[in-house]
Amino acid sequence: MKILHVIARLDGYGIAVQLRMLVDRQRAEGHQVEVLALDAEQAVLRAWREQDIDCRTLDRRWQFDPFTAWKLARILRRPSHGVLHVWDQEALDYVGAVRPASISRAVGQPIIATLWHPAERARGAAGFGRAAPHCLVAPIPCSFATHVIPPGILAAGGSRCSREQFLAQQHLPGDAQLIALAGRLTREKRIEEAIWHFELVRTLKKQAHLLIIGDGPERPRWERFARLASESSAIRFLGYRPDVRWLLSHIDVFWYAGEDDPVSLVPSLDAMAAQVPVVVSDSPTSRTVVEENQSGYLVPLGDRAGWARRTLGLLENKALASHIGAAGAGTIADRYSVNAMIDAYASLYRQLPAPTK
Repeated sequence: MKILHVIARLDGYGIAVQLRMLVDRQRAEGHQVEVLALDAEQAVLRAWREQDIDCRTLDRRWQFDPFTAWKLARILRRPSHGVLHVWDQEALDYVGAVRPASISRAVGQPIIATLWHPAERARGAAGFGRAAPHCLVAPIPCSFATHVIPPGILAAGGSRCSREQFLAQQHLPGDAQLIALAGRLTREKRIEEAIWHFELVRTLKKQAHLLIIGDGPERPRWERFARLASESSAIRFLGYRPDVRWLLSHIDVFWYAGEDDPVSLVPSLDAMAAQVPVVVSDSPTSRTVVEENQSGYLVPLGDRAGWARRTLGLLENKALASHIGAAGAGTIADRYSVNAMIDAYASLYRQLPAPTK
């Protein structure tokens, strides 16, 4: 089978990780696979190419870049692939804009779109958690069939260095207690709010340090904000780290303080898989993943006292943190099997109609 995957951004987080796992399986099974990204983290693009994955980027410069749309249209008007798989709403919007229904019907190419939605917004199927993301299968923009495929979360990798070595690399004291956030740094992550939460924690726990892992368009602004709001040594921006799954073993508490966004919540699932206790913003999506007081904590947006109380409880009570972390890892093992996700996609591909000439 010849497959073209189209994704808005190729990076090391969330939906791109799901794509990588599926691509690896498809290539191992002998399929011809190509990955096309509207834009990409260059380190990730190089790493994929070093693994002989056929991938390229259209170098998008703005949210909607007409030149990127033009390049995408040229590729899609001369399809050489049996299946087109689109990997998020942004990419789907581009494909829908440059590939009218008449072209889809003329080509007769099956299209899969993997869309991640909060549970309350999904139609015909539950959203995240036990039932998500869901795939919409049909020529765009026609009616579609919905298939529910929970994401696959990789088991945590062992650390490549000791905690003492990691703290020394970051020039942190030996008694530092680490709170982390990870993912692409966009406005929806509400990093300013997380920094204010952290300042309240740090007032009561001087050993606390905040690590912000990832890169994105908002990073320079947030770095300036952090310098004004806190001691420069207390908040570290680590940038994009391909070894983020290994770093998790050194983290004491993982935060997601952003808006209701299933894709942005995925690093929290990685933290849970690594037995790191999580504190996440309360939302319809996070409630389907985190069981309050059992596998993590849910705190309303803007409740700084609540964030500080939950985080301090975990930092000061190692037995509680260990219990919450183990419960979170159990949730991931039970609900988010990588093999189950890949097998579900394979079954879906087998159900697709053959392309018409």
